[in-house]
Amino acid sequence: MATVSEERLNEVWSNPPGVIGFFSAVNNSTIGTLFIITAWGFFLIAGLDSLALRTQLAMPESNLISAGKFNQLFTTHGTAMMFLFAVPMLEAIAIFILPLVLGTRDMAFPRMSAFSFWTFLFSGLLFYSSTLPDIANFLLPGSPFKEVVPDTGWFAYPPLSGPEYSPGIAIDFYLIGLGAAEFAGIGAAIEIIVTIFKFRAPGMTLNRIPLYAWSLLVMGFAILFAFPAVIVGSTLLELERKFGMPFYDPARGGDPLLWQQLFWIFGHPEVYLIFIPATGIVSMIVPVFARRPIAGYTFVAMAILATGFLSFGLWVHHMFAVGLPLLAMSLFGAASMMITIPSGIQVFAWIATILTGPRVVLNTPMLFSIGFIITFVLGGLTGVMVASVPFDLQVHDTYFVVAHFHYVLVGGVVFPIFAAFYYWMPKLTGKMYDEWLGKLTFWLFFIGFNLTFLPQHNAGLLGMPRRVFTYGPDLGLWPYNLLSTAGAYIMGLGVVAFGFSVYRSYFHGAPAPTNPWNAGTLEWSLPSPTPNYAFRTTPAVRSRDPVWEDAWSEWQPEQTNQESEEPVRIWPESMGTTLLEARPESIVCIAGPSIWPFAAGVAVSVAAFALLFDLYLITALSVLVSIVFGILWMWPAEERRRFEGAGATLGNPALPISTSGPASSDWWAMALTVLALAVTHLYFLFSYFYLLYDAPAWPPPGIALPGLLLPTASTVVLLASIAPMALAGRSIRRGDQGRLRVGLAAAFVLGALFLAMQGYAFWQTGLDPRATSYSAIFSTVGWAHLAMAAAGLFLSALVQVQAWLGYFNQRRFVAVENIALYWYFVVAAWLATFATLYLTPYLL
Repeated sequence: MATVSEERLNEVWSNPPGVIGFFSAVNNSTIGTLFIITAWGFFLIAGLDSLALRTQLAMPESNLISAGKFNQLFTTHGTAMMFLFAVPMLEAIAIFILPLVLGTRDMAFPRMSAFSFWTFLFSGLLFYSSTLPDIANFLLPGSPFKEVVPDTGWFAYPPLSGPEYSPGIAIDFYLIGLGAAEFAGIGAAIEIIVTIFKFRAPGMTLNRIPLYAWSLLVMGFAILFAFPAVIVGSTLLELERKFGMPFYDPARGGDPLLWQQLFWIFGHPEVYLIFIPATGIVSMIVPVFARRPIAGYTFVAMAILATGFLSFGLWVHHMFAVGLPLLAMSLFGAASMMITIPSGIQVFAWIATILTGPRVVLNTPMLFSIGFIITFVLGGLTGVMVASVPFDLQVHDTYFVVAHFHYVLVGGVVFPIFAAFYYWMPKLTGKMYDEWLGKLTFWLFFIGFNLTFLPQHNAGLLGMPRRVFTYGPDLGLWPYNLLSTAGAYIMGLGVVAFGFSVYRSYFHGAPAPTNPWNAGTLEWSLPSPTPNYAFRTTPAVRSRDPVWEDAWSEWQPEQTNQESEEPVRIWPESMGTTLLEARPESIVCIAGPSIWPFAAGVAVSVAAFALLFDLYLITALSVLVSIVFGILWMWPAEERRRFEGAGATLGNPALPISTSGPASSDWWAMALTVLALAVTHLYFLFSYFYLLYDAPAWPPPGIALPGLLLPTASTVVLLASIAPMALAGRSIRRGDQGRLRVGLAAAFVLGALFLAMQGYAFWQTGLDPRATSYSAIFSTVGWAHLAMAAAGLFLSALVQVQAWLGYFNQRRFVAVENIALYWYFVVAAWLATFATLYLTPYLL
C-alpha cells in the first residue's frame, strides 16, 4: 500500500496562499464555512427587520415607521429569511459536514460549491443594494435618491408587482437578484445528490447511510422540482415588466393567478425541503444524547421520502381564498392533512428514542432538538386547522397564519440549525463551546420565540390582518402585540448570546477532542478541526453507527496498480462507490483550487446588475464572459487527463480512473441537470396550458392557427440528428476516433439546421408578444426551447474540439455520453413543445 505523508496530503488539499488563493479556494471546509457565515449575515439583517416591525406594532396607532417603509421591511425580512437564509444555510451545513458523515474527502464537484457560494453572495448583495438609496437619504438628508426597496411581500403577487402598480426597478431587484440565487441553489442540490449517490465510504449501503444524508437527498431532489417553478414565474413576470408581455394582465388574456400557481408550487414544497434536512439533523442528535440508536430507522427514512413526495401536492393550500372549485380545495385540504402522517412518524420515533435511552444528556444540542419537537408539533396542529377549508377562510391573511407559519419555519428550521451548530461546532472551530452560554442561548430563544408567536394566534382569531402597519386602540389587540414585541427582543438577546458563544468558543474555547459527544457516525472518528483532506485513508463501514459499534476500519485494496513508494505527483482524489451497495468502483480525481468559479460568479452578477438597468449589451457580454470562464473552469488540463500517479492516496487500488455511464459522477451531474431543465420546461408548458384553459378562445380572435409545414420539417431534421449522435457513442466505445468525429459533426450540422429552420418559423409567425397572452407564451416557450438547443450545439462543439485533440478513448468518454444525453433531452423536449404549440390549437 502506498505511503503518502500527512504533509503531502496537506500540501495537495490546502488552499493557495494570498488573496488570489482565497478567491480560488474550493475545499468543502473553506467554502462551507464562508457559506455559513454569509447565510448568518443575511439572517441577522432579516432579524433586525423583524425587530423594527415588532417595535412599530407594539402599541396601537404608532407612527415610528410609515406604511410604505413597513411594507418594505416585511418584504426584505421575508425574502431574506426564505431565499437567503433557510435553504442556503442548510445547503451550507451540508457542504461542510456531508463529506465527513459519508466518509469521503470532499464534495463531488468542489468548484461547483465555490461557484454556488459566490453566486449566492453576489445575488444577496444585489438584492440588498436596493437599500443603498435609503441609506444615502438617511446619512444625507435631502439627497435626491429615490427609494427602490421591494415592497410587495416575499411572494410578490401580480398585479401589485406588475408594471402598472410597481413601476421602477424595485421589484426587479427581487426578481433578478433572487433568480440568480435560485440557480445557485440548484447547483448545490445537484452536487449534494451526486455526493450521496457516488461518494460514500465502502460498505455504507443505502440502508446504512445516516438519516441526515437521507434528508439531504430528498431536499436535493425537491429543489430540482420546486425551484424551476419560481424561476419560470419570475422569468414571466420580468418579461412582463421589461417588455410588456402580458402573462399576468387579464386585459390582454393573462391571469395573475398563474403567478400564485407557480409560486406556491415552489413555495409550499420549499417549506418542507427546509424542514426535511432539519429533521435529519435532529435524527442525528437525538440518538447521540439519548445514548441509543434511533428507533425505527427504516420507518423514519420512509417518512422522509413520503414527506418530500407529498409536499408537492399541497400548494393550493395557500389559495383557498381565491375562488377555486370546492372539490379541488377539498382534495388539497385532505392532502394537507395527510402529510401529518409521515411527520408524526418522525416525531414518535424521536420520542421513543428519548424514552427508551439509558440516559438522556441535556446538553445544548439536545435542548434545541427538544425545543424543535415541541414547537414543530404545535405548528403542525395549527397546520391541520388551516388545512380545513372553512377554518382557513376565516383566518386567511390574519395573524393566526403568521403564527402558524413561524411555528413551522422558525420552530421547525431555526431550532435545528442552532442544534447543528452546537453539535458540530468542534468540527467547525476545533474548540468546545461554553455549555452555560449555550443553555442561556436556548432558553432566551425558546422563551422569546413562544412569547412572540403564541399570542399572535389570539390576535389573528380576533381579526388582526397580517401586513398592516398599525391598528386601532379599541380592537383589544395591543396586549398580544406588546407581548409579541417583548418576545422578539428576548429572541434577539438569544441571538446575541449565540454570537458571543461562537466568539468565545473560537477564541477562548478548550481544544475539542475527537469525539466529545461519544457519537456514532464517521465525522467523530476525525480530529477536531478536521484537516482539509478529512480522511487520510478511506474508511470502510459495517453498520449504521460504525464508531459506536467499532464497525469501521481502513479500507484495504485487494491489489495495487503501482509500487508502494511515495509517488512524485499526487492528486486531490476520492473513491467512487456504487449507488446501492457502496462497493469501490473508481478513483475520482477531485478538481483543485481555481479562480474561475469566482470569476464566473462575478460575471453572472454583472450580467444580472446590467439587466436590472436595461443595459442589455453589457448583459449579453457578461453572459459570454461567464461562459468563457466556465469553459476554463471545467476544461480538462492535459496533466490531469493523464492522471500520473492517480490512486496513490487511496492505496493504489486496482480501480479504473475513468468511468462512464452511471458509474461516473459526471454522468450523474448531467442527468440531474437534464432533469432540472426538463422540469423547468414542463413549467413553461404548464403556463401555456393554464392560460389556454383560462381563455375563451385559443388562439384569440384575429390570430391565425400556426402553420405546420416548416415546423414539421424542422422536427424531422431534429429527429434525424439522433442517429449520428448515437453513432458517436457507439464508435468511441470501440475506439473508432474517426466515426466519433463524423457522428458528432453530423449531429451538429443537423442540430444547427433545425435551429435555423425553427428560428425562421417562429419569426415568420409575425406574432407580437406584447399583444396577447397567447402571443407571449407561444414566443416564450418556443424561444426557450431554442435556447436549450443552442446550448446543446455549443456543448457539442466543445466535445468535438476535445475529440480532435484526442481527449477520448475506450475508457474515457463520459463527455461524449453526456452531450448525447443532453441532445436526446433536447429532442424529447421539442416533441413536447411541437405538440403543445402547433398541434394543441388544431385539436381545440
